[in-house]
Amino acid sequence: MKNRIHPSIWFDHNASEAAKLYNSVFENFRLIQDSDWTVVFEVEGMRILCINGGPMFRPNPSISLYVECDSEDEINN
Repeated sequence: MKNRIHPSIWFDHNASEAAKLYNSVFENFRLIQDSDWTVVFEVEGMRILCINGGPMFRPNPSISLYVECDSEDEINN
């Protein structure tokens, strides 16, 4: 499944630990990428981006989403 809109969660350099927690909770979990800056995984077919951003922001009730486009024309539309 390809998400067109991706939930994104900011972490204070512990995104890998969060992904391990999600993996322990959900049966249908798939790790896609684990790098210094981001961790990407799917839970029940929903792709989630975790950002190792640092301590600049604290958890709050807001959400972050981004849209994935396949071409520059699609971005311009």
